[in-house]
Amino acid sequence: MARLCAMVTGAACCCSKRRRVSCAQEARTPAERAYVSIMQMYLLGESGGAAYAQVADALGGLMADARHDEARQMVIDISADIASGELYRGLTRCRKILNSIDEVTH
Repeated sequence: MARLCAMVTGAACCCSKRRRVSCAQEARTPAERAYVSIMQMYLLGESGGAAYAQVADALGGLMADARHDEARQMVIDISADIASGELYRGLTRCRKILNSIDEVTH
């Protein structure tokens, strides 16, 4: 299934190839919140302001949830991508975190 992204009432809703629906209202884990926040920033083309603050908050939650040095380094790398304006790269790294969580839980 092709990836489908749409703007619905101002919130980014994304359906990944694994058919995961992640809207801001449905994001339950720190990784999902980070992914949705970065996706919204990417879709809106914003690199600062409220969107950046939302991403920073979500990445803070993801960092607090990280249990291993490798996971913490991934969050640092995502943060660096976002700070340098490489939103798609940060989104790709965040997707890897989501996929690794899926592999562990399924």
